[in-house]
Formats: sequence, structure tokens, C-alpha cells
Amino acid sequence: MANEEQAVFWTEQAGPIWLEREEFLDASSRPFGLAAIDAANVQPGEKVLDVGCGTGSTTIELGRRVGESGKALGLDISPLLLGRAREKAAAAGASNVDFVEGDAQTYTLDEPFDLVFSRFGIMFFEDPVAAFGNLRKAAPEGRLTFICWQDVFSNAWMSVPTMAASSVLGDFDLPPEGSPSPFYYADPELARSVLSDAGWRDVSIEPFRTTMDSPAEEAAERLGFLVRMGPLGARFMESDPDTQQRTLDAILAAASEHESGGVFRMPAAAWIVTARA
Repeated sequence: MANEEQAVFWTEQAGPIWLEREEFLDASSRPFGLAAIDAANVQPGEKVLDVGCGTGSTTIELGRRVGESGKALGLDISPLLLGRAREKAAAAGASNVDFVEGDAQTYTLDEPFDLVFSRFGIMFFEDPVAAFGNLRKAAPEGRLTFICWQDVFSNAWMSVPTMAASSVLGDFDLPPEGSPSPFYYADPELARSVLSDAGWRDVSIEPFRTTMDSPAEEAAERLGFLVRMGPLGARFMESDPDTQQRTLDAILAAASEHESGGVFRMPAAAWIVTARA
């Protein structure tokens, strides 16, 4: 498997943390997924491939939109997350939804799709051109739509708690240039270049901005969770209780400028990218 390191990460490290706060993460990600699905112009009867589907919320929504005559297939590298996705699809009675474990960079699909879709699942490829080239083979006459993050400083939900945490926990290293990370496509021209090299055409990139909102009474827990998912996560978890509390206090103090009416509203920005095979 080309992305073996990511498979381990999303099954043994990030995956369990994700499941711990799945409801919060799904709610936070929902506006982005729905905006991208709307941009994809999903039609009844279509076959859709959902790349990096995680616990399946977008796959189930895609299945709802294509209807009984269509199909939505979720592809993910983590068997742990796929197990939860299958549970959710069964509970929702989504009979036209299925899931498969595989690496989008190398996995061979035995049927053509009308649409390749992803909500934040395409920033972690070891070889992005190879991955998008492989996905183009899955939709030889179809189209592509995905949503990915803009730069980290346009996303206060991540930059504010991370920088505040670093004031207590110390400096952190950014991922090496060119390595998989949530903000891999911060420069939209990189996405355009990768897709063009992979054979996709008519690439369009549009901004999408919203806020990630947390009630004040839940802000410390939620922002602390985001630190756990970020570059200081391991250091935070290994620190003593006093250090963890000082870290949370620093995060809340830094985030307070985004509090209004008892709600923390943290700016968030993404790119919606579309293309045709």
C-alpha cells in the first residue's frame, strides 16, 4: 500500500480520536461537505465515488441525492473508520451506499463513476498526481469535486488554539514541504497543477468561507480537542495535568476575541475545486 503510513495514522492514532468526538466533527464539517456536494450538481441515478469518506456522512448524503437508481461508494484507507461508516449507513437504511477499504492512489475500481467527490480526504496522498490520475481512471468520462482547506492562518479554528498552545508547550515543527497535511493545497495553484498533470481539465477553484461555532461552555473542550489533532497533540497528551490546564487556559484567552453572545465563532476557509475528465 503506497500510503501505509497514513493507513496506520488514521486507524491507530487519529482514527480513535476522531470517533471519540465524531458528533462534533461531523457537525463542524457538514457545511463544507454540503457546499461541495451542491457544487458537484449531483443528479439522480448517478454513480458517485466518495474518496476519504471516513465515517460515511458524506457518502450517505450522496446516496440520498442520487436516489435508489444511483449508487454511492465510500473509499477510505482506515478500516476503523469504515466500520463506523457501515454502522451509520445500516442505521440510515441507505441501501444504495457501500464502502470499500483501499488506497485511492492504487486501488482499482471495476466500474466507472459519474463523479469523484471528497470532503477533506485528498490532502494526504503520498503521490498526488498518481492518486488523481488513478481517480480519473475511475471516472473516464466524469467529473471531480472536492473541498480542501485554505492556508492555516485563514482558519482561526486551527491557528489560534495551536499558536496559543505553543506558548505553553513550546515550538512545533510544520510538516516538511510536499508532505501530506491538512493544508497541503493552501495554494490553490498547486491543486490546479496537480490536477492538470493527472489529466483532469476545466479546473475551477472557488473560495468557501464560514465559521466553526462552539457554545462558550464547550469551547475549552472543543478547542483542546483540535490541539490534540494538531502538531502539538502528542506533547499535550504527554504533559502533566497542570500543564494541560495552563494550555487550555491559554487557548481560551486567545480565542476570546472570537466570542460573541456566548458563542465562539472561529473563521474557517476552504477551496471548492471542480474539474472534468
